[in-house]
Amino acid sequence: MDEFNRLKNTAVIKAAGDELRRDFRKKIKNYILYFFAGIIIASPLPDELGVSMLAGLSEINARVLTMISFAMNSLGIFTMLFIGGAF
Repeated sequence: MDEFNRLKNTAVIKAAGDELRRDFRKKIKNYILYFFAGIIIASPLPDELGVSMLAGLSEINARVLTMISFAMNSLGIFTMLFIGGAF
């Protein structure tokens, strides 16, 4: 057990742990942002709000942005039709 404690306190292991935690937080933040942007796009609210949230992510591809927007708009339309009793 002493060997593990000494290994845990080395600079390399500490740096790797910090990097993993920082990267994990960024991924979680991005997934939450995708979720809320998708809800806004699927809702009757203006799509520009959700698209601007997604465009705030600098690493998002235009093709992915288009696909997410199309899918969420379609989901919102089908949900409204389902609730309205059209199906």
